[in-house]
Amino acid sequence: SYVVFGKADNAPVDLANLGSDGFRIDGIDAGDRSGNSVSGAGDVNGDGLADLLIGATNAGDNAGETYVVFGKSDSATVDLATLGSGGFRIDGVGGDRSGSAVSGAGDVNGDGLADLLIGAFLASSGNNVEAGQSLVVFGKADSVAVDLANLGTGGFTITGIDGGDRSGGSVSGAGDVNGDGLADVIIGAYGGDPRDRGNAGESYVVFGKADSAPVALATLGQGGFLIEGGRGGDFSGRFVAGAGDVNGDGLADLLVGATLADPGGRNQAGESYVVFGKSDGASVDLGNLGARGFRLNGIDAGDQTGRTGASAGDVNGDGLADVIIGAHLSDPGGNESAGESYVVFSTAAPPQTATVRARSANGNPPQTAFGVSGSGSNHSTPDGRAFVNFANGADPGSSASSETMTLFRSPCLNVEATAGCRGVFVPAVAAFWRLQTTRENWSNAELRLRYLDSELLIDNENRLQIVFSVDNAEPFIPLPSIVNPNDNSITALISEPGFYYIGEGELPDGIFANDFE
Repeated sequence: SYVVFGKADNAPVDLANLGSDGFRIDGIDAGDRSGNSVSGAGDVNGDGLADLLIGATNAGDNAGETYVVFGKSDSATVDLATLGSGGFRIDGVGGDRSGSAVSGAGDVNGDGLADLLIGAFLASSGNNVEAGQSLVVFGKADSVAVDLANLGTGGFTITGIDGGDRSGGSVSGAGDVNGDGLADVIIGAYGGDPRDRGNAGESYVVFGKADSAPVALATLGQGGFLIEGGRGGDFSGRFVAGAGDVNGDGLADLLVGATLADPGGRNQAGESYVVFGKSDGASVDLGNLGARGFRLNGIDAGDQTGRTGASAGDVNGDGLADVIIGAHLSDPGGNESAGESYVVFSTAAPPQTATVRARSANGNPPQTAFGVSGSGSNHSTPDGRAFVNFANGADPGSSASSETMTLFRSPCLNVEATAGCRGVFVPAVAAFWRLQTTRENWSNAELRLRYLDSELLIDNENRLQIVFSVDNAEPFIPLPSIVNPNDNSITALISEPGFYYIGEGELPDGIFANDFE
């Protein structure tokens, strides 16, 4: 596997001569297939650097192994055989093929460290051969190997239901789907037969939790929900991913691929589904999705659209995260199986169904648009909605300070029909943010928020100002703010965590706004 460092120029990178542009990670034994699956893992050990997750699905007599490689700034090659304090190994169980799918899971248990999600799609449960299993491994700072057969308090197992379901064949961190502040996960079981639809496929959302009790998908209850494939043979769940907040309700949404679906009778053109986040445990039927999400139809027979996909971040700079979908067998320009990828822009009110039209090969913009937004950290967020720059303060102890900016896509909490927030404050933008941080002894930071045109509740953007509340109650304190209507941003100096709204201020003396027009 190769890590390539970010850079500003467009010079090609030769993996054979990577040099200071990154580093190589070498597998151990012939046939291990390390790098069969890879993922960013987040900050697993709490040192402030992003870590890496590498699956070696054939290692250990097909038990599979997964390696966490801690982030580092040098370019020295990493040998997984001598990883030492540079990370840790996660050992699978014989024949399970753990590590066939891996993903960063986010902070599932709420301890401040990034957790890991590992699929073992050939695991059996009792007489249910190849029901599949997925495992959440909690983040940790030490380098002691983890044995998935004896996970203990180091995480929890998620066990599939029926023989042949192959749950864990695809896995992904999902973001906070139910809005409880913990990261959730999504697991594909592409061999599932919901409602007797043979091989329609199933996907399961499992909500985050702090304990290590095993999860049985057969009795998931309010611990998550099932997404049922719409038609027999679709193999939905062959690919799953978190999609970001596509519909702007403050909950993370989901992306499910049905790679063998036949939209419009086009054999195996493939489909992808965006399923909106929710907090209840009711199943979602992709065959009757309604207002719970929307479908993306593949173009040509045999394209197998939806074999891969991901949330793409804010590609077009409109403040909404976008979606990218792969069609690995499509034939652009008559080049057989050259493959295509589609970037689908986001809107706050997507249609329930659309056909992907634009093709990445010729640079045409997508002709159908959809919607996403999200939250932030100690830098510009992936969706560009919030930025915090601390001018002072310190990290807590030996750990890097963390920060969470949570975006709420509504005018305020506890809205009354005419009185505004708690009857004392009327917002000017239908969104607000909550800042939480472990940074110590700070008293000065720059906060920049970005709003959408669709969120504006007043006509004059120059009158906007940031308003602060410690606990979403009185007093609501207006802050001197600078507004830039050209990029829909507003900036203020802040001195403590809490809730930050955008209200309507006064223009005299230029205290609350600068006119950029």
